[in-house]
Formats: sequence, structure tokens, C-alpha cells
Amino acid sequence: MKLSIRSKLFIGICLPIAAIYLLIIYAEYRIRAGEAIRSMQSYMKELTESEASEVDVKLSSISQLCRTSAEIISNYHPDNVEDNISLLRKSIASNDDIFGMAFAYEPNTIIKDRKFFCPYFCRDGSDGAMRFIDSSLDDYNYTSESWYTIAREKRKAVWTEPYYDDALGKILMCTYSVPIFIDGKFTGVSAADLSIEKLSGEVDEISATGGYCSIISRTGRVISHPDRSYIMKETIFSLAEKYRNKELEEAGRKMVAGKSGFSRYHDLETGRMKWLIFSPIKSSGWSFAAIISEDTVMEPIYSHIKRSLVYLLAGLGIIAIIIFMMSSRITRPLGLLADAVDRLGRGDLEAKVTGLKNTDEIGVLARAYNKMLENLRESIDSRIREETARKSVEAELNVAREIQLSLLPRKFPPFPDRKEFELHALNLPAKFMAGDFFDFFMLDENTLAFVIADVSGKGVPAAMFMAVTRTMLRDVSLSLKSPASVIKQVSDLISKDNDKLMFVTIFYGHYRIRTGELCYVNAGHNPPYLIRKDGKMEELEPTGPLAAVFPEAIYTEKNVCLQPDDTLVCFTDGVTEAYTGGGELFGEDGFTKLLSVIYTEDVDKINSRISEEILKYSSGDLKDDVTLLVLRRKSV
Repeated sequence: MKLSIRSKLFIGICLPIAAIYLLIIYAEYRIRAGEAIRSMQSYMKELTESEASEVDVKLSSISQLCRTSAEIISNYHPDNVEDNISLLRKSIASNDDIFGMAFAYEPNTIIKDRKFFCPYFCRDGSDGAMRFIDSSLDDYNYTSESWYTIAREKRKAVWTEPYYDDALGKILMCTYSVPIFIDGKFTGVSAADLSIEKLSGEVDEISATGGYCSIISRTGRVISHPDRSYIMKETIFSLAEKYRNKELEEAGRKMVAGKSGFSRYHDLETGRMKWLIFSPIKSSGWSFAAIISEDTVMEPIYSHIKRSLVYLLAGLGIIAIIIFMMSSRITRPLGLLADAVDRLGRGDLEAKVTGLKNTDEIGVLARAYNKMLENLRESIDSRIREETARKSVEAELNVAREIQLSLLPRKFPPFPDRKEFELHALNLPAKFMAGDFFDFFMLDENTLAFVIADVSGKGVPAAMFMAVTRTMLRDVSLSLKSPASVIKQVSDLISKDNDKLMFVTIFYGHYRIRTGELCYVNAGHNPPYLIRKDGKMEELEPTGPLAAVFPEAIYTEKNVCLQPDDTLVCFTDGVTEAYTGGGELFGEDGFTKLLSVIYTEDVDKINSRISEEILKYSSGDLKDDVTLLVLRRKSV
């Protein structure tokens, strides 16, 4: 059968055009589908990381307050009902995220006339007002509760698994428990409750278009879910078994291991493919997860492809009628579009389709392409701005660190003309900025004042607190003669406006250069080691509580004499509390063993050896600031 010229033209022009159009649509589909999946992954990853970070901030603020309360009790020893209730009320009032808080003591310890003593404040569910419960009056044996026994057995702070509290709070909650030690003996627990019901409500309000968010505990149990029948009754592993889904089970193993990631799985209940995106909530070992249907992500792509196909068929019909008239108009826009796509493929982001006013499928495709190109440029520009902003923040933090370092003495040896003693100090921050500090200066011709201190917490807040403390300490030292009076006045001044209950441990001393006599105050700081010439070590124990917390705190002085070649090593808890990836502490035994080997070296080499050993022990990942100050009396 012979084909007419019109048929040949239709076949020769329309079929290639249709093939090219379909190829472009397919390529666009693949590009858009890939971009949609990547965009969804990026958005959902940022969403889960952001929300996980917000939850982590809540939990961290609760745990910090709880640890602070435990440290206050350990150092201050409040032994009456009123002081305990006052401290408890002040603690819970400073953090709105805490549902309830209690100080639970071992039987017959703090309050001698009560076997059980566990004062408890919680928030009323209707108006958020605080309600006090003295559970000890009902002989409530809290020592068998999991939040108490776990902290007592592990002897460290822990988050419990979520549970329903029948005894006090009457809600679904989880508890952060911090063991209280007085003189090294377990005395009780400082415990703060987080309302799982409130947390679930906040998670439900998070926008995840076409999906929902959930929280999984460190054992895989569902804590938050839009379907309340899942909460505390299902785990991610039980759901994986229910739907016979290995991808979901594998994702669950990663979540309980504290990892982040993506998982694509087939939901047998709906018959659809879904995406699970999850990020860890580090402080509690939980995971924040977002689930979204793949159809939701791909729906705009499918709609666009359907529209393009409809336009293609309509265009082919028009081309069949006016094929001779439109051939040139068809080939030209195709050439423009092909050229733009080619330039884009070579990396030219200015490769727009211009001079094309067609209203047919090619015109729609060209405008869609231009829109896609514009979105691509905006996305790249946005990433550049984000990277620039990140570098700007890092630069500002580096400048802040340099400013902080300028507050500390940096010239060593600091007094080259004084041959009677050697002095060296260093500071290694765990973050950009440190909360530890040291300082030294001459009070008169024969008296050297020096200090080493550790502010609670890390980062910018601790650095600001450190700067205030350091400035006050230096100013007060110039006007007062006694170390005890200096520390007393500094502590009183700071505690007046210390609403966040931050504190600082201080070792402060006046060293008489001619006689070697050291008069010092140890305000809750790690006891320094005085290493005699023969290698015998002595600890300079605390002479008062930590500073900046108790307005009426009393500090006493002690005196010790450094003989020629005796060495005093002062340090912060970042040294003894450095630990390996497996959680093994460097400890006082490890530190004293190291000192016994290196104490005869020069003071600067002693500090270098200690810092090198700590960095090596912790694989370079410091969890707390490390500060060292070494003083040695020399023979003249």
C-alpha cells in the first residue's frame, strides 16, 4: 500500500516530534522524580533533625536542672523539710517543660524522724499551676519504683522507659533520675518527669505534608503517634512483624542504635510505598521519625506528566491538519529547547528558552523548563547563602574564642625574673568556647595570687559566666587580703542574680614566694595534688561549697608549705572524667599514675604530657573542658 505525501510527512515529522516530546517528558519525569525524592528526603531530614534537636533541648534542659539540683544537695546537705521543698519548688518553677519533680531519699537519712521522705511537685493538667504532694506522709515506698532503683543500681543519671505513673503524676510519663551522693554514699535520687501526653500533642502539631511524625523509644516502643492505640502498645518491631516488613525491622534496629537514615518500604495495610525518615534524640536514646507516602511526593509529577501527554496528543492532531504550515514553527522551538537542554547539561545555568511564544505543548514544556531552571538556580543560591551563614557563625565563634583566650594569661614563663618558682597553665575547650579558666597575678612583691575554676555547663553560656567570675575575682582580690574573704564576696555577688542556678568550682590561693607557704580556699573544686620532691602525693581537699549558689556559704582557709622542688598540680574535672568511646573513665587512678611518672619534668612539659594523654585517651573528642595549672617551688 502506497502512502500519500501527507501521510509520509505526518510519519516523517509527527513521529519524530512525538518521540522527542516523549523523550523530553520522560527525561523531565526522571529529573523531577529524582528531585522530588531528594527534596522530600532533604526536607524531611531537616524536619526530623530540627524536631529531634528541639526535643533534645527540652530533655537536656530537664537533665541539666536535675543534675544541678542533685549537686546542690550533695554539697549543701539540706537536712530539713522546708529547705528541700524550697529548693524543689525553685527548681521546677525554672523549667516549664518539667511536669513533676521530686527529691527521693534513702529511708531514715535526711529527715531523721521520717522513714520515707519524697516531696513532689507537679503541674495541674487544667491550668498548669504547681501542686505539692508530700508522698512520704502516706508511707509511699518509692524505693521500689524503677526510676529510683535504676539510678541507685547504675549509680548514674538515666532516662527511664515511658510508663504510666499510678502513684503521683497519674499520667503517661518518663523520668530523668540523678543519683545523689553525700560524702561518696548513695543518699537518694533527684527525679524530673516529662509528660509523654504533652509531648505527643506537640509532635502531632508538627507539619509533615501528606504524612505524620512519631517518636520511638530506645527499645523501639512507640511513644508518640497520631493513632493513640499505638502508644505504649506497639513497637516498631511488632509493626514490622505484623506487616511482614524486613525494611521496617532494619530501620528499627538503626533507630534503637541511635542512628539516622531513610527507609523505603511497602505498607501492606494501604498497599502503598512509604518513606520513613528518622533522626536520633541523643540525650535519651529515642528517635524522631517522619512517615510520608511516596504517592504524595510523586502526585505533582504524575499530574504534570499526564498534562504533558494530553498536550502532546492535541498537538499531534493539530499538526496532522496543518502539517505543511506548522513544520517550520515546530522544528524551530524544538531546536531552541534542545539547545537549552544541552547547555544546561554542560552546566550553563543561564540556558533559558527565549523568544518562544508558542501556546502548544512545546510552549508549555519550554515554560516548565524555564521554571525548573529558575527553581534550580534559587536552590543553588539558597545553599550558597546557607553555607555563607554557617561560615559566618563559625567565624564569630572563633573570634569569641580568641577574645576569651585574651582574658587568660598567655605569656609563659609569666615572671621570667622570678627564679624562686615555675608556673605554667593551659586551657583546652570541649566546644568553641570554654567554661574553665585560670588566672594569676602578683598581689605584692612577695605574694602570687592564682586561681583555677570550672563553670557548670559548656559553650557560650559557660564562657559568659566564666568571664564575669574571672573579672570579679581579679577585682575583689586587689582589695581583700584573705583568700576566704575574696571567694566569699565573689560568691555572694554572683549568687544574687543567678536565676539559672549556674555554679562555679574554684581553687584560689595566695603563694608566699620567699617561704613557700600557700594559703588557699577550695570551693568545691577537684582537689589539686601536691607532689613532694620524693614523689609522695597530697590532696588539697575542699574547704567550702561550690560558689555562686548559696548566698550564706562559709569558706575557710588552709595552709600548706611547698618545699624546694615540690610541685602543685591543679586541674578541672575534664581530666579525670575524660572517657573512651566505650565509656571508660580516665579517672583519678589513671591521672595519679601518670603524675607519678612525669612530675619531675618541667612544668610546661607536665601540662603538655597530660593534655596529650587526655586527647589520646578520648580519641580527640573532649566531652568537657580541660584546664591545668602547675606551680613548682625552686631552690634559689
